[in-house]
Amino acid sequence: MRRSLSTLVLALPLVIAASLAAPAPARADFVFGVSAEGGGLVGPEQAAMGGVGLRLGFDVAGPLSLFVEAQGFLGRLTSGPQGGTAQGLMWNSLMVDLHFGPLHLGVGPSLDLAWGCSAGGVGQGCISGAPLFGIDGRVALQFDHFVISVDAHPTFIDGEVSTGIVGGLGWQL
Repeated sequence: MRRSLSTLVLALPLVIAASLAAPAPARADFVFGVSAEGGGLVGPEQAAMGGVGLRLGFDVAGPLSLFVEAQGFLGRLTSGPQGGTAQGLMWNSLMVDLHFGPLHLGVGPSLDLAWGCSAGGVGQGCISGAPLFGIDGRVALQFDHFVISVDAHPTFIDGEVSTGIVGGLGWQL
């Protein structure tokens, strides 16, 4: 078992490098994708959360795509005076995405919604309020239609920053 794990750890970088050198799969003229996502918040408050992401857009030219990404999460705050409180978040981003083979790099502004805390503001240990401004940064690997992604998403609340980091597994045209 230990030897198999070591072999996997050594082989994974080679597989990723080979896929980056391989020609890109044929892409549709539009972007449609769905992912199961999970992660948490770091910053003045901390939380564990899970949810779903949906992407819809189109290829602009060459390696450039433009799409709207909506990500909805439910979770619990894990620290501070509001620890244990349920939290809901929704990130709604307009993404500009550059893709080189299976590698996708995206960034865009976001209109974020948050609910669930009894006290408002980061100072009380929770996120509450709407609409909030955020920025989404996304790195993804797409193998045929299978997608592995990581999003880093700072949201600006009352002069402070709450950053969500989530990983996703999904499907995308």
